[in-house]
Amino acid sequence: MKKRILMASVLLAGSIHMFEAKAQGEAAVLLKSGKEDANKILNAYMSPLFKGFASGANIGWYNTARPHGTGGFDITMSLGLFTVPSDNQTFTVSSLNLGNSGPYKFEPADANTDPNKPIGTLFGTPPDSKQNYNIRYTMRFDTIIAGNPINKDTTVTIGSIQMPEGADVPMFLSIPPAAQFAIGIYKNTEVMLRILPEITTQGFTTSMFGFGVKHDIKQWIPGIKDMPLWDWSGVFGYTSYNNSYALADKDRLKVAGNAEYEQAYNSAEFIGKSYDNQKFTFNGSGWMFGTVISAKLGPLTPYLGINYNTAVSTFEMAGDYPMLIAETDQANPNFGKPKIMELSNPITIEGKVSGLRINPGFRLKMLLLTVHYDFSYNTYGFNLHTVGLGINLQSIVPFKL
Repeated sequence: MKKRILMASVLLAGSIHMFEAKAQGEAAVLLKSGKEDANKILNAYMSPLFKGFASGANIGWYNTARPHGTGGFDITMSLGLFTVPSDNQTFTVSSLNLGNSGPYKFEPADANTDPNKPIGTLFGTPPDSKQNYNIRYTMRFDTIIAGNPINKDTTVTIGSIQMPEGADVPMFLSIPPAAQFAIGIYKNTEVMLRILPEITTQGFTTSMFGFGVKHDIKQWIPGIKDMPLWDWSGVFGYTSYNNSYALADKDRLKVAGNAEYEQAYNSAEFIGKSYDNQKFTFNGSGWMFGTVISAKLGPLTPYLGINYNTAVSTFEMAGDYPMLIAETDQANPNFGKPKIMELSNPITIEGKVSGLRINPGFRLKMLLLTVHYDFSYNTYGFNLHTVGLGINLQSIVPFKL
């Protein structure tokens, strides 16, 4: 299928183009290997991307420990870049147990193809040689040879695939960008909202919702509550986002125009189908809770956050997709020949992260304008660089009540 921007939205456009080109093209090709094995390959290859997205789901909830005073507010946009740990940059075909359960078998197509050779994930380096496999469909049936009943095995080649290659990208843009509104309420408590109402344009639909709370801990502890220049708060945040893209006609996986599929003996039954229910969905959610401490040094505010973060992001090829198998009915005159069957929602790629996160950073405030940067070290890898820009009015009434 032709490459096209999968999610044409201002919110996502900066990072989705490379992802679309890989997910759409590779998934379409790998479906020839069957639903189970295609999912194994694509999850090994692309799950680091979605782990990175999940890691960045809860960036930007704070850039200071001081909550707004009553009526104080800020509007802030934060953007993150994640790095991929080394153990998520390669995989081997042998580790995936392809064809382990079912009729599909994978055979190296040439001398350069080695199941034990490390292959780059989306973020790894390309191999020094292409890794090509023939897909064989194994059938077992009862027959009679020389008057003796036997159970016979036979195989037929139904296609070939080239394993996807790494793009050699050391870091990538985390989505969604965190745009939020925060306002101070009673007793040094600040509430935060991330809201993007559902928007649909040119087949793409997107929405986002999140909420958070920051509360001053220091005010409740005798002996330190009146100490100036530094602050200490607890913080909680939750984010969810939903995106879908309905594939245009020229981008759909269909039989018409696909040479391998047109060779199937039953291709005429499917050539006229438009497969207009094909779409890609990309959804995610995550939450975090922890604590943050900061110091007020004139316009500069250094801060340090420690929190627990858990999140998941999921990509799905939704709808109906044609797939090649072999005819296994011995009574069928086309026994053993390639044929087409349809799969519904065949591909799901998931990335999950969970663990502690430590993020030192600083904020610089110039009148009402703020800029901030922090680095997040995560125990699960996928560390983050986050930058942000905002408009900030600390309080309308005094900070202390």
